[in-house]
Amino acid sequence: MPEPRPTVLADPPVHGIALAMSPLHAFAIEGLYAMNRLKESRVMKSTRIISTLAMGVLFAAATLAGCNKAESPAEVRNDVAEARKDASENVTDARETANTDINADATKLARTAAESAHEVAIAEAEGAHKVSVEKCEALAGQSQTDCKETAKATLAMATARADSALTAATR
Repeated sequence: MPEPRPTVLADPPVHGIALAMSPLHAFAIEGLYAMNRLKESRVMKSTRIISTLAMGVLFAAATLAGCNKAESPAEVRNDVAEARKDASENVTDARETANTDINADATKLARTAAESAHEVAIAEAEGAHKVSVEKCEALAGQSQTDCKETAKATLAMATARADSALTAATR
């Protein structure tokens, strides 16, 4: 099957230069130009709509600004009192929220500290147990067995103490 012959695309030239390309490439480039023209027209319409809306908002703001009239002293006192009341309520709510957050953080911190202390106590007990078992290796017979049982019991007691302290701290 023979290859398609390249054609010269004269319209639209790319940067004023006619290029040799296949009809398929020429069709693709034409499509890209059409898409760009469509995008540009949509952008122009959007810009025009936004400009019109902005002008309308500015006109409304200017119209309402002309309505600034002084309120009576009684209305001003009522408005000031209401603003003070709202501000006081907002401050009270913010303080309550802050205290709740602080208490929650303090509780979480205490729990984390208790869990960390538990992990350290367990690690210390296991380390002491390993040292004791190694020392028991110097003994023979029943003395070695008794020594290992004592080391095991000591580990169990230290673990129970650490667990009890964790439970007490996290209540």
